[in-house]
Amino acid sequence: MAQSVGMPVLLPARLQALHVLAWLAVPAPPRLVVQVHAAFFPATDLTTGELARLLRDDERSYRAGAPPVPYHLCPALTASRLSPAHGLVALSAWPLERRVVGPLSRRADTLAVTARVADEAARRVGASALVTSLVRDLGADLPGAPFDVMRPERVAEAARAALAGCAGADARARAAAAARARAELTPAERLFGTVTPT
Repeated sequence: MAQSVGMPVLLPARLQALHVLAWLAVPAPPRLVVQVHAAFFPATDLTTGELARLLRDDERSYRAGAPPVPYHLCPALTASRLSPAHGLVALSAWPLERRVVGPLSRRADTLAVTARVADEAARRVGASALVTSLVRDLGADLPGAPFDVMRPERVAEAARAALAGCAGADARARAAAAARARAELTPAERLFGTVTPT
């Protein structure tokens, strides 16, 4: 069972982003990271611009040989080219199988996030309008939508049911791509991807 989300306020933006991604547990678009942050941590502020800057700073710091840190913000990697996946942020500490994304991964990861957010909303008494809106938006494409957002457990159930239909194939594709990445990429490329010619 997922732990309830919780974070002290007034943390630096980098720690806020790391915390949200660790809680989501899958690569996510910066906009979703910001939405989840705003819904569950309204006393602090995080923007997509800050996330983009932090991602650049972490890569620059890593490549410059700065002292190691437990986590870097890094892009997810495409399963096809092992290049940075446009618009998906991940954590360096995650295994490659989680950071590589294949054809089914965005759908699978969105369903996993939907279930996690809806579970968290169900645990809260009197969820805020931002939380309710986030649950409604995430659940909009699920079978059975629209849902009664006052019953987010229904959204979570539908997300888990849909995830069961694609999780196995997605996991196999990710495992194969991760094995290629380990065999073909340098340590830096395993975090930040290869640069493909344009």
